[in-house]
Formats: sequence, C-alpha cells, structure tokens
Amino acid sequence: MTQIIRLDSWLMQEIVKHDHCPLCDSSDKNQLETDYWRCTCCQLVWKDPSQYIDDESARSRYLTHNNHIDSPGYVQFLSAMIEAVRTYPWINPSSLKGLDYGCGPTNVMSQLLLKHSFLVDDYDPIFFNQTLAKQYDFIICHEVCEHFQNPNHDFMAIKELLKPNGVLFLRTRLYQPNQVFSQWSYARDKTHICFYNETTINWLKSQFKNLVFVNG
Repeated sequence: MTQIIRLDSWLMQEIVKHDHCPLCDSSDKNQLETDYWRCTCCQLVWKDPSQYIDDESARSRYLTHNNHIDSPGYVQFLSAMIEAVRTYPWINPSSLKGLDYGCGPTNVMSQLLLKHSFLVDDYDPIFFNQTLAKQYDFIICHEVCEHFQNPNHDFMAIKELLKPNGVLFLRTRLYQPNQVFSQWSYARDKTHICFYNETTINWLKSQFKNLVFVNG
C-alpha cells in the first residue's frame, strides 16, 4: 500500500531551532556570518531561524514572480530542466508519471513537459497543497530546495514518493568557495533559507539511488 504523505514542512508553522544540521543531522557546525551557519560535514549553509519570514510574506513574494507560460524568459529558465527530463535514458517513457514538487503559483513545468508526452502532477504547499497518495517515476525539484526549513524531512518525503528506481531531478544555485552570503543576491532573497555546494549535492546523491543535478 502506498503511504499517504502530506507535504507542508517548509511552511512557517513555528520557528525551527537547528542545533544540528537540518540536512545530515551532524552536530558539527560553524557560524559563517551573523545570520548564517555551515555544516562541517555536508557543507549545507542555512540562515538563522530568526531570519525566516512568515507564510503570508513568502506568498506575496512568490506572486511577484512572472512565472507564466507566456513569459519567454521564464520558459527559457525552465528549459534546462525540461531537457534533463526529456533526454534521461528512460526505458519506457510513455508510461511514466512525474511530480513537480514545489511548482509555485503556476504549473508551467507540467504544461511544458506535457508537450513532450510526460504526465506530471503539481504540488506546492502554498498554491497546490494536496495529499499525495501514490509514488512517482520521477520528481522534479526545481529551484525549491533553497526554501526548505527542514531539508532532511523534505528530501526524505520526496524519497518516499519515488518508486524504487525513481529519479529525482534537482536544481538550485550552488554557493562558491569564500562566498560572502550577505552580498550574494541568491541569499538576500528572504524566502531562501538553505544553500548547497558540490559537497552537499554529493551527500544528497548518496541518499538517492538516482539523482540528476541541474546546476542553477
């Protein structure tokens, strides 16, 4: 029987205090800047919970994005992920079912993939919140994992939603060595909480049988 999972963990329910890394659970961390912490194990960087914004502020921020199918810039932005899914060496692509995890206020990704004959469900904790009661051949997490307050919880929920040989397609922007987070536009987005580098992505790959990373 497929487990029924409700996915709403990156909504602001209460302030989460991270005494351990919110991804790998290591207790080894150091403070990078006033409001940033880094795990010395998986290298995840996260904002101090005092900097989180509430759900309504986050919703308002998301609605300012021009994420529509008639926006050429946004469609181009999605094209790298579309190509990754389209060119993956599937055995029987016509039978696949996917999930866009964190699709935002519009379901452009699933509309574009449908043009390539991929059927994709939409999920978002704010705009497409629903109980998911099946497993998928692939899950897309496109510019979403930086919003996770509790990334370990979310990635494990994603893992449970994947079939045994399912594929996670992941995209986010990686931070660079000696990154100054207070000056990085990606970190200054108030809805962005967690930041990843190559070591972090490799740690995630160790947790998933099939993970395809698309560099943001």
